[in-house]
Amino acid sequence: MDKHFLSYDQFRSLARPTSTHLERDIVESYISECEDVYIVPSIGTTLFYQLAEYDAETPDTYLDTLLDGGVFTFDGCGCYPQSERMCYGIRKALSYFVYGKMMLDDGLTMTRSGNIQHLDEYGQRMEQRVKVNRYNDVLASAQLYLNSVLEYIKQNDSNQPHIQQFGTRIKAIGD
Repeated sequence: MDKHFLSYDQFRSLARPTSTHLERDIVESYISECEDVYIVPSIGTTLFYQLAEYDAETPDTYLDTLLDGGVFTFDGCGCYPQSERMCYGIRKALSYFVYGKMMLDDGLTMTRSGNIQHLDEYGQRMEQRVKVNRYNDVLASAQLYLNSVLEYIKQNDSNQPHIQQFGTRIKAIGD
């Protein structure tokens, strides 16, 4: 599919701060990968294509909120009191998944000789442990944002089949 939920410029504005020198084609390849790996399995193929074909010229509050976020009333399903909840939007969740993937990439380039990593006098690589901790932090934010979208779908679209939410992950503490 050629159309994506997130553009290069939207990624730059929604994710954590990045360098102005990011290569557009690398960011776009990660956008495509993260849509396939995180978004499609979570929201389902039908809704994915419906959102991909959505034209903002004919406004739809439900689809706008799915893409860009907004506030909705959570009825509590009889277990919790009714409350206002925040849906952060697929674009924001996707931007954080892309940011995390790029963080782990750390400038690796695949060549016919294998992976290479450019080093120069102005930069230095992070230790693996620090890189993984930062990745886990970014991924936790991405999952929180995506879970808010999935909660919004469950609350507002009874036509959607079972929605897969990310659960809590327990990580080992220490080196």
